[in-house]
Amino acid sequence: MNEKNPESEPHRIDDINRRLYDRRYESHDISRHNLSHDDNSVPSAWESLSNTAQNGKRTPIMKLIFICALIFCVGAIVFMLISLSQGRTSVSNDNIKLTSVGKQFIDAGEDVGYRLTITNKNSVPLELVDLVLEYSTTSNVVPGRGIERTRRTIGTILPRQNVEEEFDIVLYGQEGDERYIKASLEYRIGGSNAIFVKEDTFNVSIRSAPVVIQINAPDSVVTNQPLTFSVDVRSLALSTLNKTLVRLEYPSGFQFDSAEPPPTSGTTDWVLGDLAPGASHLITIHGFLVGNVGEEKTVTSTIGTFDESNRELLTTIYGSSSHMMKLEKPFISAVLSINNSIEDKVIVDESDAINVIINWTNSLPTKVSDVRITTKMQGGLFDAKTIRVQNGRYDSNTGVITWNQDTQDELNTLEPGENGTSNFFFNLNPIVNTTTGGIIRSPRMDVSVDIRATGSDGTIYTAQDVDMATILINSALTLEQGTLHSSGPFAITGQVPPSSGQITMYTLHWKVHNSANPVSDAVLTAHLPTEVTWLGRTSPNSENITYNTETRNITWNMGPINAGVGFSTSAREAYMAVSITPSSTDVGTIPYLTGDITLSATDTYTKQQVTTTKRGHTTQLMGDTTQNDGLVVE
Repeated sequence: MNEKNPESEPHRIDDINRRLYDRRYESHDISRHNLSHDDNSVPSAWESLSNTAQNGKRTPIMKLIFICALIFCVGAIVFMLISLSQGRTSVSNDNIKLTSVGKQFIDAGEDVGYRLTITNKNSVPLELVDLVLEYSTTSNVVPGRGIERTRRTIGTILPRQNVEEEFDIVLYGQEGDERYIKASLEYRIGGSNAIFVKEDTFNVSIRSAPVVIQINAPDSVVTNQPLTFSVDVRSLALSTLNKTLVRLEYPSGFQFDSAEPPPTSGTTDWVLGDLAPGASHLITIHGFLVGNVGEEKTVTSTIGTFDESNRELLTTIYGSSSHMMKLEKPFISAVLSINNSIEDKVIVDESDAINVIINWTNSLPTKVSDVRITTKMQGGLFDAKTIRVQNGRYDSNTGVITWNQDTQDELNTLEPGENGTSNFFFNLNPIVNTTTGGIIRSPRMDVSVDIRATGSDGTIYTAQDVDMATILINSALTLEQGTLHSSGPFAITGQVPPSSGQITMYTLHWKVHNSANPVSDAVLTAHLPTEVTWLGRTSPNSENITYNTETRNITWNMGPINAGVGFSTSAREAYMAVSITPSSTDVGTIPYLTGDITLSATDTYTKQQVTTTKRGHTTQLMGDTTQNDGLVVE
């Protein structure tokens, strides 16, 4: 394949040059064509932009911009002219100055000496001017109360004029309280009905209260011991304080007993009325403070002005005081144990013997001597003839049991932490008087311990009711049973005494009594042996008596039983018919007709379950008109 070399080929210019000077070159005529002629006339001058298509589209936007600029300029000029023409009648709050002058620290009840200066720096007058003064008279204990408002008409304040107003303001409160005085200037300007306001606030601190109220009470007390404390009120005010009231707030566990003078309302409020300068009052309160050892209890007293329409509200607080007391152990602690229970309430049955043990301990860091322990029993349920005291003495005249160094050697001197016991026994009196039929309803008795001793420094220590316990007595729910053959509501057949191989019918008779307290959910149950047949006859029909063929149990659902049933009112009774066919092996014996009989219910007074169990019925007649030994014969 032959490749061409561009450098070997003659250049076209060289070719033209060769032909130009070549003698043998012959020229050729080339036909030519005429070009068409367009007549495009060219204008001799610039035309308007509006005549061009492109400028025609931009013209409305430019006009709009121009018009807006023109309107803005005209508006600015008009606004400037109006502002210049009205500048002399405009009012600015910044050109009104309120200057408050007064005492920033006062004693409660003292005049603040408040003065307010109003300066109008505007070029126009302030018209229909009112000055409103607002200040707090209380600690805002009651929302919406204790606010004083005063309105004073000023009239017109001319340009560049100063107006000075003075007010007599007396403020009350507790030491350290802050009070404010708020001044509001209300005004109008010419040609306007709008009300404009300029405000200023002035703060005042109270250096001292107008009344001193103080609680005088011990720093530590023994729980459940008599407590006496006082509230001392003294007026330091320069003027009379009207409608004053002292209110106490007791701690939890405080039990009010009495006071001198007595409270005006309940146990917390004392109305003192008008308290003159220098006047004083003393309130003494007696009570008990109960709680756990180590607890801190605070009592608070407050004096203020009460609301005439509602004395529960204190509109102004003049002063308050608080005092904290700590509960401590008694100098000798004592714990009562009744029938091995140290609970505050001990439940016993009427038939129980009562064993009381006093466990005592010297709680002081020093020894004590000549210790005397006394116990009182209240309620009249104990049988005095049965009281037995170990190492002590019972005084039947006062009903007090005493242990001292004469009866118990350990009580001569007790070292710190030394402990011991003192105890006694007694039985209870019957709840039901079988002679008169009288019943002691809701029976209870109280046992308390008092202690007296002499400290190593000769101080006499006394403590009342160091420990107390209440004994509640369950109702006596009893069952009286009978086995009948000749009597009862049913027709009974068979031989008595029963004979081997012969059917003998019996009537079971149950009679329920209830003594002191109402009971609920009373149920009586008994089980029938296999040789005894349930005959399905019961009386009266009003009683709910059922028999379960699977368990062979008789159940009498009695429900609630009132106190006194069987004593002051008729007993609850029920009858049931059964039969037995003795076998030859029963000859010479007295077979059982039922198993043990159980009567149970809930005592609604003691909240305890009471239960009575009796031996079951036998073929031996009880309560019947016919008597026999119930032995089975051939």
